[in-house]
Amino acid sequence: MNDAPCLDPVQTESRTLDVSPDDALMLAMFARAATRPEVAERLGCSTATVDRRVARLKSDLQVDTLIEVIVFAVRRRLI
Repeated sequence: MNDAPCLDPVQTESRTLDVSPDDALMLAMFARAATRPEVAERLGCSTATVDRRVARLKSDLQVDTLIEVIVFAVRRRLI
């Protein structure tokens, strides 16, 4: 068994994220396993817009995956 600490970049770095109400809704929907088309329909936008929003959030947090963004948002009680 490896005794090295598990380094979670989302948890170990002090980062902030400006989340609009639509972004919070989008993340909450993804956290509940909504699909991109479902999110886009609810927000009244295209799936390309959803993809751009996700890409911006990942870039802002300097993470690679949507789940890392969701974990960050849940831990910070943003969603």
